[in-house]
Amino acid sequence: MSASKRSPFKARVAQLDTKTRIECAKTMIRDKIINHVLEVVAIQANNEYLVYSNRLTEQIPRSYAANAYNVLSQTSFLFAVLRTAALWDTADENTASILTIVEYVDDDDVINALAEEHRHAHASLGVGMLNKPHSDPAIQAALERSIQDSQNRFAEKQAWKARRRLRRAICISRKIAQSPALERLRNSRDKHIAHALIQTRRERRNPVAPMKYGDEVHLLRQSIWLAENFYCWVNGTSFDIQRDSRDIAKKRAQELWENVELHIPSR
Repeated sequence: MSASKRSPFKARVAQLDTKTRIECAKTMIRDKIINHVLEVVAIQANNEYLVYSNRLTEQIPRSYAANAYNVLSQTSFLFAVLRTAALWDTADENTASILTIVEYVDDDDVINALAEEHRHAHASLGVGMLNKPHSDPAIQAALERSIQDSQNRFAEKQAWKARRRLRRAICISRKIAQSPALERLRNSRDKHIAHALIQTRRERRNPVAPMKYGDEVHLLRQSIWLAENFYCWVNGTSFDIQRDSRDIAKKRAQELWENVELHIPSR
C-alpha cells in the first residue's frame, strides 16, 4: 500500500500548498455542497407535509391506503436523514462534506489568503465608483484619494470579517461533528437506512441513544448556515439559502400538497 493511502486525509491536506487547498475547497463548495444542501432543503419542504403535518393524513380513513401513505412518509423521512447525514460524512478528498471543507480551510495561511482575496476585491473598486470626473484636477485628485481611503478601510474590515467568520464556521463545524445529535443521526443512518446492522461500531464503543424526530431538521438548519458562510468567505459569493431558497422550496411543496385532495373509501 502506498504512503499516500496509509496517511490520513488531514496529513495529506497538510502537504498541499495554500493555493491548492483553496481551489479544492472552492470547487467542492461550488459544485457539490451547495447543490447538496439545496436538495435536502427541497426534501425537507415536502416532509413538512408528508411527515410533520396532518394535511394529508386527515384525509385518509382506516384503509389499505393508510398503509401505503405510511410507507411514502417513512421513506421520505429516511431519505432526508440519509442525505442530511451525508453532508457530515468523514472528511476525505473523495467525499463532498462540510468536514472536508473544514480540513481544506482550517489553516492560518489559507484563512489569511482568503481574507486577502476579500481585501483586494473591495479595495480595487476604489475610484471606479466615481460616475463623472470633476473638471478641476485638484478636486478630482482629492475626491479619488477620499474614496480610495474609504474603500481601503472597508476592504480591511471585510478581510477582518473573513478571518473571523471562517474561524467561527470551522469551530462550529467541529463542535457539531462531536455533538450527540449528529451521532444519533449517523448511527441511525448506518444501522437502519444505509445498512441493516445488528450493532454499529459506535454502539460497540458506547451506547447511542435513538434518533429523535426533528434531529435532521435542526442539523439541516445548522448546515445551511455553514454552507452560506463557506460559500461567502471561501468562494466570495453571497447566497441566501436560509431565506430565499427555503421560501422557494416551501412554495413549491405548498402548491403541490395544499392542492391534493384524497378520496379514499374506508374499510
